[in-house]
Amino acid sequence: MFFGPGVGIMLIYNTHGWLHLSIGTAHRWFRWVVVEFFVTASLFLLGLHWGPAGIAAAWTLSFWILTIPAFWYAGNPIAFGVRPVIAAVWKYILAALLAGGASALILRSIQFLWECRARLEPLPAW
Repeated sequence: MFFGPGVGIMLIYNTHGWLHLSIGTAHRWFRWVVVEFFVTASLFLLGLHWGPAGIAAAWTLSFWILTIPAFWYAGNPIAFGVRPVIAAVWKYILAALLAGGASALILRSIQFLWECRARLEPLPAW
């Protein structure tokens, strides 16, 4: 449940490495990985209090926090800003957020599922 929101953004985030490699700035990518490590490790430490769910949420949050700065840093040497990336993906992110919200509302409106949620172990507790 906590990894779900991170999967899509992870796929987008990991493409910033293509910029580094295609323009011959692998050394900049290494520097970024060091920054990424410290941000993600800090979020993991903050999430430890909540156990595995906190770690999963921290991992997801790290991708959401790092995506725009990663593209800014990777594209900086060739003046490739973040705007083209956002322009290409914003509709899909909005659609995913709306679909997730609608799904949550639909699941909450099914009274049987709401009353029996304790017996439905595979489903998340809403």
